[in-house]
Amino acid sequence: MPLDVCRTPCDAPCMPNDDLHTTWGRRLAQARRAAGLSIRGLARLSGVHPSHLARFESGAAGLGDAKRIRVATEVGQAVHDLFPYPDTTPQDAPCPSAESATAADTSRTRPTAAATRSPARSAEGPAESAPAGSPGNE
Repeated sequence: MPLDVCRTPCDAPCMPNDDLHTTWGRRLAQARRAAGLSIRGLARLSGVHPSHLARFESGAAGLGDAKRIRVATEVGQAVHDLFPYPDTTPQDAPCPSAESATAADTSRTRPTAAATRSPARSAEGPAESAPAGSPGNE
């Protein structure tokens, strides 16, 4: 499951990415050093380029879900412990998007392929079968 799926809808606009990347970068740098790894060593183990790791640790770049999972694994930490999403919703305030997220009239769904299929297609009957004497018609 992607990590972003765990976020509530109101986390995204409330937490600037720069602050989140800086915090996560510092946490990764600490965990990497605690595991006795250099940036190059972690890069070799995780498959993430060393310059990308260095930029992530400094807060200058982000790191996607799959890469965060790989680096967390290599430093011996659970991804949700190493890269936690902060709770940015004030204790006494409802989520600003909660009302719109639950309103029935805001739901815009597209019809499924089965719902848009022509009725004539299903009325055509089964597809032609293979000629008599071919395997499968015995």
